[in-house]
Amino acid sequence: MKRAVRRSVGTMDVLVTEPAGLTAETIEQLRRLGPVTLGPFDRPGLLRAVGSATVLMVRLSHRIDKEVLDAASRLEVIASATTGLNHIDLDTCRERGIEVICIRGERAFLATITSTAELALAHLLNLARNVVPAHADVIAGGWNRDKYRGVSLHGLTLGIIGLGRLGSVMAGYGHALGMRVIGTDRAPVDAPPFVDVTDLDPVLRVSDCISLHTTHDPGSPPLLGAREFAQMKPCALLVNTARGELIDETALLASLEHSRLGGYAADVIANETGWTDSSTNLLTQPLIKYAQVHDNVIITPHVGGAPLNGLQRAEAFVVAKVLTHFHAAAPNSTQESAGRPNG
Repeated sequence: MKRAVRRSVGTMDVLVTEPAGLTAETIEQLRRLGPVTLGPFDRPGLLRAVGSATVLMVRLSHRIDKEVLDAASRLEVIASATTGLNHIDLDTCRERGIEVICIRGERAFLATITSTAELALAHLLNLARNVVPAHADVIAGGWNRDKYRGVSLHGLTLGIIGLGRLGSVMAGYGHALGMRVIGTDRAPVDAPPFVDVTDLDPVLRVSDCISLHTTHDPGSPPLLGAREFAQMKPCALLVNTARGELIDETALLASLEHSRLGGYAADVIANETGWTDSSTNLLTQPLIKYAQVHDNVIITPHVGGAPLNGLQRAEAFVVAKVLTHFHAAAPNSTQESAGRPNG
């Protein structure tokens, strides 16, 4: 499909699918491009509204697939304040010359955004100390101290899979807690000096706790399957705030059911955008069904990058990139200033 001729600044239609929490300042910046239409939309509403859009700003509630792109005949730019882009059909975007603008690779800015690593730490502490089930027991009328003793993290070994930005932050948290930290990465990395860098198999064999912070290429097999779970220490704790597709969830469930794995905490599930479509019943997802009746699985709905203060900064940053793309940035404005905390 041939793209429409680029419209001039001030006449572009901008569509924002999920405006909740979007700052007035960021909306005003978008209006430099032209009229701004704010959602939220259901799927049919999005398909109707996107037809006139030149710029589409999205979060994660919608899958921007070929159907949406077919309806978006005038679309030139998709903006997403994320590093992962699994929710966007990048192949179709490339075919049609649609630019996808995000925060992937913006290392200086991303160094200030640590919320996903913070959630990984929270998940690890929750697993280790049984915080979620202990709380549920108390509000149900129990006071069973012996049942929820948990384990102290000090002196245990934390394995980090993926020693990039977030993995290195998580490694620092483990070090601060007095844990031995080891890690692995598919590429050469400049890991913190307190991290023993090794291969994946040794990380699996010696770690008491493992945290995933690596990427997943669409179509690639899971990183952790039956072979990898069999290598882990009995009762190891596993945290995944990266991608659900990194885990073979059938093998994970088998490991949990046979008490091989001590606990699993995740902010993601496999095929997440499909499962969270309004036409599906999420409670049929096997891992969530298991979590309904077992205390050693904790799942959150992909909230790692969702804290409002961080999201607002990321969206201001990506909007500044969009304005620069269209040569519409305000005089003296920079992407760096867009990334500063409000107030």
